[in-house]
Amino acid sequence: MMLRRSTAPMTPMTLMTLTLLLLIAAALSTGASAQRSATGLASRLTKRPGSSSSSLSSSSSGGSTKSSAESDSESEEEIVIEDDARMDRGFLKNVEIGFSDIRMTLKQKKKKKEDRIILDGSIRGKARPGRMLAIMGPSGSGKSTLVHALAGRIKDSSRVRLHGSRYVNGAPVAGDSQLPSAFIEQDVTFFPHMTVKETLDFRVELRLGKKLGRSARDDVVNGLMEQLGLTGSA
Repeated sequence: MMLRRSTAPMTPMTLMTLTLLLLIAAALSTGASAQRSATGLASRLTKRPGSSSSSLSSSSSGGSTKSSAESDSESEEEIVIEDDARMDRGFLKNVEIGFSDIRMTLKQKKKKKEDRIILDGSIRGKARPGRMLAIMGPSGSGKSTLVHALAGRIKDSSRVRLHGSRYVNGAPVAGDSQLPSAFIEQDVTFFPHMTVKETLDFRVELRLGKKLGRSARDDVVNGLMEQLGLTGSA
């Protein structure tokens, strides 16, 4: 199927959709070792007897680990087949992330000022395996802060106070332990002067390099856009 190249700049809605697309692509591109790591993730991160409790332990959490890179000797056909096999196995289906009562406050530099509340502690939810979770809200409402907190990318300190609970498959996560995750920052991922297809082409080429030929990379990009209904924004 031939896709017409559009030179129109991406709209905010397209950027949001593309964000979710790249998150899914990053998750699906993780290695076959994620299936094994999923079963041991909860036991590695849960609290050990006698360990001191930390301010953050989460209600639902998940992640995936990187796979070992395929050898350069693999043919394009072998790489495509292996990638499809990972998708068929559904290696992320064993992980459920939960979180509750997530609260974050920022201590002001001036002692007379009250602490600034970033997350008010009323946030709870679950990220179920095999499903997409979208966190929506106005600018500055704490969406990115919440995602960073759930992934363990924010550490409790004298100025930043973080409280709440995180869980992996129902087991509490110890303190502010960082979870294995594929985290993509929007600001360093998108280029406003590039279309959806151009952005995906660029990312696929950087990640796979010479392991896939031009036609094989086009098939990967076109397949993702077709699955998510982005062919009209290409």
